[in-house]
Amino acid sequence: MKNCLLEARLEREQILKEAREVKEKIMSDAKLTATDEGNRLINAARAEIEKEKNQALADIKKHVSELSIDIAEKVIRKELSDKTAQQALVDHLP
Repeated sequence: MKNCLLEARLEREQILKEAREVKEKIMSDAKLTATDEGNRLINAARAEIEKEKNQALADIKKHVSELSIDIAEKVIRKELSDKTAQQALVDHLP
């Protein structure tokens, strides 16, 4: 009888030990999966932010170019608005 109780206790301890090991493995795997997924999401977000930043910069450069051309056109039109200014410019050409 005593031997049977001892065997039952040893078996119970073995089962509890295995259960703890399984629990730790599951928790470790879950943490690893969560970390990997978190890193993936962060990297995806960074890539999207970089893409949007580059698009915004391209849009700004395009807008600045268009404004520069508009300003240059207005300045040239004003400077060449009369015949005397046009003739002076032509006279200074090589």
